[in-house]
Amino acid sequence: MKIVVAANGRDLDAPTSPIFGRSPFYVLADTETMHVEAMANPEMGSLRGVGFHLPEVIVERGAQAVVAGSVGPNAFRVLQDLGVPVYLSGDRTVREAIEAYKAGWLQPAEDANVPTHSGRTRGKSARVGRWTNAWDTALPALPAAPASREEEIDALKEAVEALRERLAWALQRLEQLEQIE
Repeated sequence: MKIVVAANGRDLDAPTSPIFGRSPFYVLADTETMHVEAMANPEMGSLRGVGFHLPEVIVERGAQAVVAGSVGPNAFRVLQDLGVPVYLSGDRTVREAIEAYKAGWLQPAEDANVPTHSGRTRGKSARVGRWTNAWDTALPALPAAPASREEEIDALKEAVEALRERLAWALQRLEQLEQIE
């Protein structure tokens, strides 16, 4: 059976991604042979609508189940309509998520477990108990003198993602304000 695991990297040792639609990568794994193939999220730069298109892309690649940290209502509905169950991975590596799936330890999601567009924000703010927006989060600090090329690349990718989130939030808010006029 082929499953897709939302991941923060391209291999079995990568951590699973907490957000299906905004996951940087998807690891397509054959659960019997453990052969894996990774694909970058084709919708990563999209500002909206990833929940509708992305499930179709994954199913076209052969996925019969999805494993992710969370899934929004749009993606969940499309996956459900396509007959693809969603399993919640928790905090695991891709390999651990696949093994947990094979062992039957992962529970199928009965519904979306995050609100629409949750990938655009950093989640719930503990200090004030409200949903945050992209401006509520600090940009990650870039290392002054990175220890390695890989470390610098990782830091830059993190900064780019934070900027994408801020831009998406700003565009969404601008659209809302313009509709009020």
